[in-house]
Amino acid sequence: MLKNIIGKRKFVFLSLLLFVVFLPHPQTTWAFKVWNHEAITDEQLQAGECGFGVYSTDEVSDANFYTDLFEATDYGAHVDDNRLDLGSQRLDTKMKFILTSLKACKRGDALKAFGAALHTVQDIYAHSNAVDNNIVIPNLLGMKKGKAHCDAENGFTDVETEIPPHERLVTGYFKMEEFLYPCAAIHLSPPINMPAYLRCRVEHNECTGMPGHMCCHRELNKDEDGQLNGANYPEARRQAKAATLTYWNLVKDHITSNATTSDQATYFIKRLRERQRNTIFVIDDTGSMGTDLSKVKASVNQFIDSLVISDEAPTLGLVTFKDTVYPSPLFCDVEELRPKINALYASGGGDCPEVSLLALRAALMTAMGSTYPDEPNIGGHNYENNLVARGGNLILYTDASARNPDLGPEVKGFAVGIGFKITSVVTGDCVSSSSSARSALSAPLEEVATVEISHNDPVNTVNTISTDETPNQILPSVSSLDDDPLTSRSGRILYHALADQTGGVSFNVTRYEVDDVTSILLEFGAPDTEVFSSQKVALSYGETTIVEIPVDDSLSTRVSFMITGAVRYSRPSVTLKRPNGSVVNGSDTGVTLTQLSSVVNYAIDNPEVGIWRVELSGNGNFLVRAFGETDFQLNGLRLMRETLQPPRPEMDLIPIEGDPISNTEIVAQIRFTAAPTSVSMTLQRPDGSVISTPTVTSTDGVRRFQATFNVPNEPFLIKFSGQTAEGSTFHRESPMILMPQTVGIKVEPISATTAPESTAVFDVTVTNTGDNPATYVATGSSLLDWTVNTPSTPIVVQPGENQTFTVEVEVPADAELGTTTGITIFVQDVNIATVRNSAMVSLKVEGDNDSDDDGIPDDEDECEESNLESTIIIDECDSNVENTLFANGCSISDLVSNCADGSKNQGQFVSCVSKLTNDLKKDKVLSGQQKGMIQSCSAKANIP
Repeated sequence: MLKNIIGKRKFVFLSLLLFVVFLPHPQTTWAFKVWNHEAITDEQLQAGECGFGVYSTDEVSDANFYTDLFEATDYGAHVDDNRLDLGSQRLDTKMKFILTSLKACKRGDALKAFGAALHTVQDIYAHSNAVDNNIVIPNLLGMKKGKAHCDAENGFTDVETEIPPHERLVTGYFKMEEFLYPCAAIHLSPPINMPAYLRCRVEHNECTGMPGHMCCHRELNKDEDGQLNGANYPEARRQAKAATLTYWNLVKDHITSNATTSDQATYFIKRLRERQRNTIFVIDDTGSMGTDLSKVKASVNQFIDSLVISDEAPTLGLVTFKDTVYPSPLFCDVEELRPKINALYASGGGDCPEVSLLALRAALMTAMGSTYPDEPNIGGHNYENNLVARGGNLILYTDASARNPDLGPEVKGFAVGIGFKITSVVTGDCVSSSSSARSALSAPLEEVATVEISHNDPVNTVNTISTDETPNQILPSVSSLDDDPLTSRSGRILYHALADQTGGVSFNVTRYEVDDVTSILLEFGAPDTEVFSSQKVALSYGETTIVEIPVDDSLSTRVSFMITGAVRYSRPSVTLKRPNGSVVNGSDTGVTLTQLSSVVNYAIDNPEVGIWRVELSGNGNFLVRAFGETDFQLNGLRLMRETLQPPRPEMDLIPIEGDPISNTEIVAQIRFTAAPTSVSMTLQRPDGSVISTPTVTSTDGVRRFQATFNVPNEPFLIKFSGQTAEGSTFHRESPMILMPQTVGIKVEPISATTAPESTAVFDVTVTNTGDNPATYVATGSSLLDWTVNTPSTPIVVQPGENQTFTVEVEVPADAELGTTTGITIFVQDVNIATVRNSAMVSLKVEGDNDSDDDGIPDDEDECEESNLESTIIIDECDSNVENTLFANGCSISDLVSNCADGSKNQGQFVSCVSKLTNDLKKDKVLSGQQKGMIQSCSAKANIP
């Protein structure tokens, strides 16, 4: 029975006891710097027996990085506050989840779980006294909660030598605001020049609440050599690196021991180590797609054939749609997809437009593992914030516009958030290409008849998405929609905008050309393909435009030069010239020329190094792209910003939320797969003209760089050039056009945990950086389709000001523990369609497990098997003193038991109980009489 919980925190110093005063989850902690985590992961995974490729290594490294951002307050993630036990539980859970994910064809989830686990492994050595006191950790999966007294003045060794060596492993006390401002609570200001270890300790009872048996983080931390304990940093880093290999071997052994066959185990390990293609087909199979569908099926079968020949182990998906969306589970066996594709046939629909954007949204949900809630994602976050779009490719086949064009920005935001490119093969439009945008938009949207298609389930899907479940959106006025391609009712305009802003490509072709684009799609979406040049060109009759494209020595296998038009039958006249000036002909050896109604593509085997020239003439708008196979890729580009309150001090910068804000200063973090000898960066308009040239500096001396720049107030691309290790000039770029905004959005917390049948609350701050007052509407969406409640009335914000409101997410009662979902919150200007922004946050479902029923969740309980007797009984002697339960989950009886466990003889036990009760009396927990009654029982006890 719960007799008493003391809400006010109390400090009790116990030399031998395990008493840790309960504290709220820390706001932030201190460990290896982010770059150190990345370097350790790089060095170990790509070396020797680990055998990871650079792409897989970087996926793991990114998940390691985001642990500081999305799990900043998780004790287990960082083994904070002596919770080594939670660290081991986490490592065991992640290890098992890696195999579960691989069996479910979710390689990305497996890599994220591995990266999140490695962060914990490495933090053990930065946060604990293992290095300081030469404590060997024999089993990463079997660590216990820290029990020893941690005293920096004694070199982190426990003052009581009776404690066995294996029980002396401890971690530090980490609470950042109390670390920086230890006396803020009582308005004291310690001198700035006060030594760090004193700042952390000064007045700790009243100020920081730091338990006496813990170390201050500045005393114990070994994140780099410049810290107080920096002398131990090199050894901590060495041991963290060795433990990274140890954990990989544990994961590998678990896979080998629990896979169905040895061949399956080998296959799973290969999938982890090597980069794989991730492609989801989104196919319109309405009646009007009759001719198209046969071509689509031939195209996808050709795609499957190529995968079989290449011995790839990709992840594939399928979503079909009529008036209802039909998502399928992901496929790892390419031959499982083939019969699903071949069973498709055109029927139903009968209207225009179609639900293509809902289908794309469902595909993104499938990619994130969110379509099937019986498979909770406990591997890690799904957030990418990587402008290189490594998540995968969605390929849409349709002949119609989108029925819900207002979903365009949401689909774009989700795709960018998880790193997916959207490519479309479009053979029709519900708006004539000769119609003006405004006249098309002012026409009423046709009512879509709901047709019950009982036989429209050719893929045996387990789930359908009704078009009635459209997220609640408030549209700007129709008159402003024509200003925004992402909400256009013209399919060719909207799909082209999605491709532009996610890094994909849009093919506007005839029905008979659908399968002809397959070879281009295969190369464009191949794992080793890099888009290294793109430029928009506006042509007028009688003029010739020349686009120069440098091909470097890493592109020696095959390069494609692709020119696409925005509408069908708009193909320009194209001449391609080699670096020596000779014209490339389709009949030349090693040249494959594809010419469709709006596409020209030259694929060149063994291209010469140097400047190639594309000469164009005609009329209209075109996109010139060059891509090719290379092992020198831009595979990391994050946009970051400074913050006065980082989620953890290891992070000097945090990712920007949504689209960049015009005229603000941000930082680009850049990563290549190999080391260049020089790098320069330019911000360019889509037509190739230069906006600015920020200065680039190296951050690791190898392949990571950084550049600070001011965001322009117009669409832009980020491009790089420099010298390869072999000395030739290279060009690389972000594949997507960035759209700066005048509205900013900030959501706190950036990650949250909650329980089933509860409500998670986020604070959202909207900032108007424009010159005029603005009225915004806010909407929210969960990738698990949980209810997201946003303000019901518009939000008015004056120029240069901000407004804060709350968003509530309702978590259903049947939400499984461990499920992680993304929540995207949008703000939209009601008068200007192109002014909008969004932010994605993470929400994890956790249970309040309480194994001893003391009302304290296990993850906060310092005594998970509490003695909850109503009075304190010592060896059958009832003291008749109330057995107080403290807010940390320990009762007085628990503390007495700890004395018994740590004593070698009766005298030590009596002395320990005496010290305990004296401290409790000092803290006014016990009266003098009660202290005497407990001490009397201890003196009579036959303990140990």
